Amino acid sequence: MSWRGSSTARLRRRLVFTAALGAAGCGLGVVGSESAPPSDVDAGREGGFRDPSPPVDAPVTDAPVLCDGAPADTPDNCGSCGRDCAGGACVAGRCAALDLLVLPPGQTVRAVAVNSTNLYFIDNMSRTIVRAELDGSTPSNIVTTSLPGSQLAVDDTYLWYTTTGLRRTSATGTDEVLLADNVGGCVAIDPDKTRVYAADFDGDRIVAVPYGGGLATDLLTADAGVSFPWGVAANATHMFFTTSGNDPGRILRRPKADDSGTTTVKVAQKNPNCLAFDEAGLLYWVTHNDGVIHRSKADGSDEVVLATDQAEVTQVAIDEKFLYWGTGNKVRRLVR
Repeated sequence: MSWRGSSTARLRRRLVFTAALGAAGCGLGVVGSESAPPSDVDAGREGGFRDPSPPVDAPVTDAPVLCDGAPADTPDNCGSCGRDCAGGACVAGRCAALDLLVLPPGQTVRAVAVNSTNLYFIDNMSRTIVRAELDGSTPSNIVTTSLPGSQLAVDDTYLWYTTTGLRRTSATGTDEVLLADNVGGCVAIDPDKTRVYAADFDGDRIVAVPYGGGLATDLLTADAGVSFPWGVAANATHMFFTTSGNDPGRILRRPKADDSGTTTVKVAQKNPNCLAFDEAGLLYWVTHNDGVIHRSKADGSDEVVLATDQAEVTQVAIDEKFLYWGTGNKVRRLVR
């Protein structure tokens, strides 16, 4: 079942939260955290992962790159000297994605988030939010939800997640607070940490709550072009959100400072899900229906496809070194 994009979009979330996703109480049962063997998905071939950022020192030539006389085709020197794949394989001069965690067959990694010290993900079979070290080690359940979780956001102080409402806990999973009802979409922290945003798919609205807690308010509604929103993000100047419910979806943005209108960033997106920004201001998003991870400038220009065929992907998480996401029963990581 797609989490987004059916022809009965208004009934979508109701179906999602009542679907047979597995009985509560199933254990985490991590199978392993080894790198997957090279494949078309990992190696950047047709239908697979691609490294969009070749090293700046890579020469524009057909001559092989040599490092101490050896070709730059090892995990320590992948495509250029010193480019370390951090546990992933090097295939055809590009770092492959590493499987940090593999859950038992039938379990699903719904969403992934990271802060400076930990990795978080939703395990929908056991209806838990799991926290692990950034390398995927020592996973433990920190929150149990009454319904399958939907999306996550985290910093070093708080964890936010959505089910049929927006909730907040400490970064260790304690002191849960309900912040807004009827919110099941993506969550984003404003870069100035004054507010947190979440998408209400059924209600055609983006809600905002004070970072430290307080009453939720409707920030953007249908009058601002909000229609079946799922993804939401913010940079210093604009709010960004997706509008879909079915193909084709769009990514829109609207200035924070005034009411000068909503403009289109991307069109013809196959069910766009969560949005995120990196420290350089680049925009990342996933299209759920085709399993593609994208990156562009904030205005939508210079788009690069980062990965394809990533089943059930809903969001990416970013730190200074890596890109993380969930696909099927795996949490994956890639060197940026």
